[in-house]
Amino acid sequence: MAPIAADKVAAKLKGLRARGKTPISQSLRQAASLLPADGGGTIILVSDGIETCSADPCAVARDLKRANPALTIHVVGFGLAKGEAAQLSCIAENAQGRFFDAGTARQLADNLSTITETIATTPPPQPAPEQQPVPQPEPPRIQRIGLAAVIEGSGPIVDAPVRWTVRNEKQDTVYAGESRGLSLDLVPGTYKATAEAANAQGDASFTVTDAEGQAFEIKVGAGRLDLTLAASKSAAPFSDLEAAGVKWTLEPLDGQGKADIPSLARPSLLLAPGRYKIGARLKGLAGTALATVTPGAPQAVTLDFKLGTVVLEAVLDGDVQQPIDDATLLAWRVGDGDKAQSIEGQTRPRLVLQEGTYPVFLSIAGSEVKGSADVRADEERVARIVVKGGELMLSARLGPQAQPLEDWRDAFWTLQPIGTVGETKALEIQEAAPTVPLPPGRWRLILKSGTVTVEQDIQVSPGSKMPLAIDLGGARLTARAIPASGEPAANIVYSVFALDAAGLPAASPVYEVGSSGDAASILSAGRWRVIALDSEGRQAQTNIELGIGEERTVEMTLN
Repeated sequence: MAPIAADKVAAKLKGLRARGKTPISQSLRQAASLLPADGGGTIILVSDGIETCSADPCAVARDLKRANPALTIHVVGFGLAKGEAAQLSCIAENAQGRFFDAGTARQLADNLSTITETIATTPPPQPAPEQQPVPQPEPPRIQRIGLAAVIEGSGPIVDAPVRWTVRNEKQDTVYAGESRGLSLDLVPGTYKATAEAANAQGDASFTVTDAEGQAFEIKVGAGRLDLTLAASKSAAPFSDLEAAGVKWTLEPLDGQGKADIPSLARPSLLLAPGRYKIGARLKGLAGTALATVTPGAPQAVTLDFKLGTVVLEAVLDGDVQQPIDDATLLAWRVGDGDKAQSIEGQTRPRLVLQEGTYPVFLSIAGSEVKGSADVRADEERVARIVVKGGELMLSARLGPQAQPLEDWRDAFWTLQPIGTVGETKALEIQEAAPTVPLPPGRWRLILKSGTVTVEQDIQVSPGSKMPLAIDLGGARLTARAIPASGEPAANIVYSVFALDAAGLPAASPVYEVGSSGDAASILSAGRWRVIALDSEGRQAQTNIELGIGEERTVEMTLN
C-alpha cells in the first residue's frame, strides 16, 4: 500500500507475462492481507473473466467478510462473455459491494469513477455502541415441598405406587409421574394435586408460601384388599413357589374403574370402595370369590380352588371285587377333552381335582371301561371301576408230556382283542406262566418261544378263571463246541439250519448266536444242522433230529 505512482505500476507490469489464467480467489486473499490490521477497507476487483484456478471466489469473499465485517469488495467485469457476469456478481454480493458490467473503455472509466465516489462518500465504520445491561427482576424464591397420598384411617400410602399429577393456577402441568413419596421444587402459588392408586384417586388444592418445610396430604378414597390362594378352605395358603404363574382377574361390580392384580401369590391392593368379583387361574385350576372394599378398612380374602382328593381303583366284577394289582395292565384317563389327565403304570392313582363329578375311563388289556369319580372339597374319596371279565392262567410246554416252562426268557406272550367294543390294543407279557385278567370277548393268543411261534384264538367269559397250557410241539437244543486242541475260543458263533427231506440245509439259519460257551434255544421238532465257528477259525458241524418235548445237549469238536 502506497500513494499512486503510475510509472512504478508500469514498471511492475513490464516484468509480468500474462499466460491467460484468472486467479481471482488468490488475488482477493492477497489484497485483503494488504489492508490495515484494525479492520475495514475496500477492494476493487477488475476482471475480464471468471475464476480459472480451481477455487470458489464467492466463498472466499464470504470468508473474508466474516473475518473482517467492515470490508467491502466492488467488482467490475470488463468485456465478459455471456453468462460470466452472474459468476462474478456473487463476489460483490457476499462482501456488501457493487457489481458493474463494462463493455467499453468509456464504461470501464465511468464505473471506476462511480466506485471512487462511493468510497469517498461512505463514512468509516463506527464501533458498535456498548450494550447497557438490562435490569432483570429478582427470580421468585423456590421452595421444596412434600406431598403424601393418605388413606383415611390407614395413614400414608407407602407400599403401593401412586400416580401424581400437579398443575399450577394456569392449569399447566408442573409434574406428572409415579412415586410413593413426592418432593417438588415449586415457586409460591396455588396448585392442584391428583393422586391415583390402582382405580382409586383423590385430589386437593394447596398453596405454597415462602415458608420452608411445607408438606401437604392428599386424601385418597380407598380400602385395602389382601388376597391369598389356597387349595381348599382348610388348607394353608399357597407359597410364592406354589402360586408361580397365577393369573388374577378383577371385575368391579359397582361402576368402579378397572384395576390390575399383579401375578403374586399374596397381592395387596388399594381399591376404590365397592364390590368386586375376583378370579384366579393356576395350572389348569380356576376359582372365584366376592369381596367388598370399605374405605380405610383392610379386608383379607382367601380364594380357594375347592380341591379334593380321589383315589382310583380297578376291581374285577364279583362278590369280592378283587383289586387288579398288575399296574402294567392299567391305563387311566380322567375328564374329557383337553383337560383330561392320563395315568399309566399305577394300580391306585391318587389325584387332586376341583370339586365336581368326572368321567373315568379305564383301559385294560385293550378294552375300555367307563365309570365316574365324585370329588368333594377337603375330602378324600375312592372311585372304584368294576371290570367285568375273567382271568386267563397261561403256561407253555415243549410237548404234551413235557413239564411247563419256568424260565421267563422262554415265553413272550401277545394278546390281541378280536372284535371287542371300543379302542383296543395288543397286550404283551414276557413271563413263563402269567395270570392275566381280561375283559370278556374273543382274543388271539400268540406265544413266541425261541424259534417257535404258536397262535390260538380264545374266548374269555365274564368271571371265568381259565387255565390254558400251550404245546409248542418243539424241543430244547443246547449246543456245546470244544476245541480239539489249543486254548478255548473267546467267541463261538452257532448257526442252526433246517434240513429238507433230502438232507440239504436251508440257505439261511433259523437261529444264530455268538457265545463264549454253550448256546441254547427252543426249536420245532425235525431235522437240523448245527455249525459252530470260533474266533480262531476252527469249525465243527453235526446233523440232528429232535422230537417233540425232547431236551438234548449236542457236543461238537472244533478243528
